[in-house]
Amino acid sequence: MNEIYANSKMRHIYAYPTDESDSIWDNSCEVVINGSDISVKYYNPDHGFNQTYKGKDQGNGHYKLNYKGKSNDEESIIGKATLHQLDKIIEGWWFESLGDENYEGAWKIELIK
Repeated sequence: MNEIYANSKMRHIYAYPTDESDSIWDNSCEVVINGSDISVKYYNPDHGFNQTYKGKDQGNGHYKLNYKGKSNDEESIIGKATLHQLDKIIEGWWFESLGDENYEGAWKIELIK
């Protein structure tokens, strides 16, 4: 059964902000949970485009997610993340590699249909 949370709210936090990135930004996102599969789609203002992380439930609402894409400069972006669900909140850690640069931080999502 698809659970679609099209109006979810995300707080995205950089552990080590740079001059080019805000340390915290809030954004809307769409979360789809279909059985053990999860996807999180959102607009990333630091990259300037939509990103979709996809993953699987590892058990009891603990998800591992991945992202592969290209930046506007055609550099590869590799992302890994975790999310842990408690009621209508999912939160966790993320890591992205963009060329020679690495970024990491936390995210918290309020699931809203």
